[in-house]
Amino acid sequence: MSDAQVGKRCTQDTKRKLSAIKRKWAAEKSPEERRALTAAALAAGRKLQPVSQPEYMVRAVLDARGVSYTPQQRVAPYCLDVFVPHLMLDIEIWGDYWHDPKRRPETAAKDARRDAFLRSRGYTVVHIWEHDIRRDPAAALDSALLIADVPSLTGAEPPARPRPLSLFV
Repeated sequence: MSDAQVGKRCTQDTKRKLSAIKRKWAAEKSPEERRALTAAALAAGRKLQPVSQPEYMVRAVLDARGVSYTPQQRVAPYCLDVFVPHLMLDIEIWGDYWHDPKRRPETAAKDARRDAFLRSRGYTVVHIWEHDIRRDPAAALDSALLIADVPSLTGAEPPARPRPLSLFV
């Protein structure tokens, strides 16, 4: 997929055609060949996950705040959407279609296994829904971090709260 196509929506017909092409390609390769091709692509620095528009929106918020992060960080066997190393923080962008338990109930079990795997290795996992990001990316990120009890993205101490004014001296 070219950079010009990233984040654009495909028609259902295009999705069916792409799925058929992927199935045909996978059927022609043995599991060993697929693993070797995947390993070679990773070694060459190729990102295997397409980057969505909501992911770009979250990255823009992080860039504006001066947060150091790694996009598409591999943690075998998974790929983290956005990884903030100094906090061991995984920010996952949940697409409204792919992670909707009503449409795709099998995804919930996969997500739970993935989160348990990452948390067992010391990662903090934060999920942000696509529709929240599209509404207000900064607010979506802030509320997800608040729920996960992440102190500060930049590593700086939060500003001290001012003392309340005394009405009586």
